[in-house]
Amino acid sequence: YIVCIGLVESLVSRIDKVLESIENQTSLVLSLLASLGLLTKLVEICPKGPDVTKLLLTAKTTKLFGTISLLYAAVVPIGESIPPRTTSLAAATFNLLVTFANLNVETFQAVLEEQNLSLKFLDVISILLQYCVPKADVKSETQTVIIDLIATLGFFCANNKINQELLTSDQYMCVIKNFAKLPKQFDVLTYPTLVTIVHDNPSARAVVSRDFNV
Repeated sequence: YIVCIGLVESLVSRIDKVLESIENQTSLVLSLLASLGLLTKLVEICPKGPDVTKLLLTAKTTKLFGTISLLYAAVVPIGESIPPRTTSLAAATFNLLVTFANLNVETFQAVLEEQNLSLKFLDVISILLQYCVPKADVKSETQTVIIDLIATLGFFCANNKINQELLTSDQYMCVIKNFAKLPKQFDVLTYPTLVTIVHDNPSARAVVSRDFNV
């Protein structure tokens, strides 16, 4: 019903209006966090299997609820020093992304097949890792971002040679390099993702093997 009445599109229209950093706009940040929280809850309760709710179709038409463009607009202009509200926004967004990918990885990957969107996605991840990895030992929202970000990358590369090649290209080698800088406690998350990155892909394995024994 929520999808049919257009509530999701209404939320996305608000998300799509974000074209720059939102760090100094407290009310907007709170509104975005509430919208992302509702979208995440809808994904959590969506049944797996046939798209009877039309939520998967809506995810496609809204380019996965507008989240990649939102993060790109909010994070990239700031650079490597991510302030608190933007960190909260990243945490909520990656929680939504990993929840959706767990629901239907095929749709998740299909949305990101658009080259411009996949490049934005990896640009955001590169910047977030450069900021978050040095703070990985501290229990905070930063750790939450890292955990969901790593899982999301695993879904991004799962049985997808194009995405594997993109992530291990020279342009995004910094992602793998930053994985190598994470504390040992993250190995339980990092290595399963690395397996999806190199699975059935010798060239990707050769790149990752420079920093990891996989």
